[in-house]
Amino acid sequence: MAESGVRWKRFALLVAPAAIGAGIIVALTGEGALAASFAVSGQNYKISADKLTADGMVLYGDVDTGLDGTKHPVGTAGFKKATLENLCLSSVVPLPAGDMTIRLTAGGSGTPVDASNMVADIDQLSGDAEFTNVQIGVDASKQTKGPVSGPAGIGALQLDSATIDEPKLRAWAVAAGTFKLTGLKIDVSFGKKECY
Repeated sequence: MAESGVRWKRFALLVAPAAIGAGIIVALTGEGALAASFAVSGQNYKISADKLTADGMVLYGDVDTGLDGTKHPVGTAGFKKATLENLCLSSVVPLPAGDMTIRLTAGGSGTPVDASNMVADIDQLSGDAEFTNVQIGVDASKQTKGPVSGPAGIGALQLDSATIDEPKLRAWAVAAGTFKLTGLKIDVSFGKKECY
């Protein structure tokens, strides 16, 4: 008899390593046992929100390396504390049967997502921003505002606080010490259903 429907064993083999790896990365980063940079899968994530508010931020240039050796130039953005209203995170997974989208939403209904020691390796960011007490050109290894420091000799931007309206980011890696996701919903479906 012919099989039909979702091949759950194949799905588990694809998704489980990423989920387990993400959990380990988040835990170790929060404990200070792992630097913000790590080997990335080679898939990017689209992240959007109605508003991002942060206390203590640093941004500096870096390079993420995929498991296949591909280099991705990124800006490593670190936030000591951040809130995100109506967070959406999506990733498109190419499969033999077609694209599949994993989409996470949280932080609606007036209760935003809270994160501490959040680090995102991004190569795109857009939105309307307001920064306070900005310092540009600080050595990334000597920064004092964010949760993570970069290599010596690399220039960094640091600031006390930031508000970004309607942020849209493309990230290759995201880690945080803690994530409080009120109203969490994860949707897995065929096709491309990205956050933006």
